[in-house]
Amino acid sequence: MQGAETPFLSRSYLFQYNPFTHTGVLATSKLNDTWTASYGAVLGSDNYIDSTNRFMYVGQLKWAPEESKSNVLLNIVLTNPRFDIAENFAHYNVYNAVFTHNFSDKLTYVADATFSHINGTPAGGSATWYGAAQYLIYKHCDKVTSNFRVELFEDTKGFRTNAAGLYTAVTYGLALQPHRALTLRPTVRFDHNNTSRPFDGSPNLFTAAFDMILRY
Repeated sequence: MQGAETPFLSRSYLFQYNPFTHTGVLATSKLNDTWTASYGAVLGSDNYIDSTNRFMYVGQLKWAPEESKSNVLLNIVLTNPRFDIAENFAHYNVYNAVFTHNFSDKLTYVADATFSHINGTPAGGSATWYGAAQYLIYKHCDKVTSNFRVELFEDTKGFRTNAAGLYTAVTYGLALQPHRALTLRPTVRFDHNNTSRPFDGSPNLFTAAFDMILRY
């Protein structure tokens, strides 16, 4: 997903440590006015056409009633979830659910939860990582929007982050649009790990960032 289409410059742990891209085929069927199903076959997660290829099923079930203020997405990525030692490449299964509710024209709530697992890791045995991110998006007016995210992410053996433990991340950002072609986004974020010290020897990390989006 492009940065300009997301509410924050920074990414959640769920987004960063789960699949970005797939190469293959995907079909979508509208079952009725409420339900839509998607299903496809790909060559793996975050790879292209090469020696790391492994058959993988991707699917999605979407519930979105026409008159409802809520919708639900259920996503799945299935393969033989075993680490490829020869290619040093991770093939894993992913189960994801996203709930969105519009409280009003101004306030939107999103909950995103994911569980992933793999077998045969280089360290031996299996590994799991899972978590949930919650978003509140409030549109103060046409030119100002507040974005708030709270996330919990558990990397049980440090397989994805190289530092085991429960990560907590809190992010707040403003989207300021002085002109329809220009968006300014100041952001602050705090990260904490309850077990390890992954941030240059510290369990905590505070960051501030600023980005500008220019559309033409």
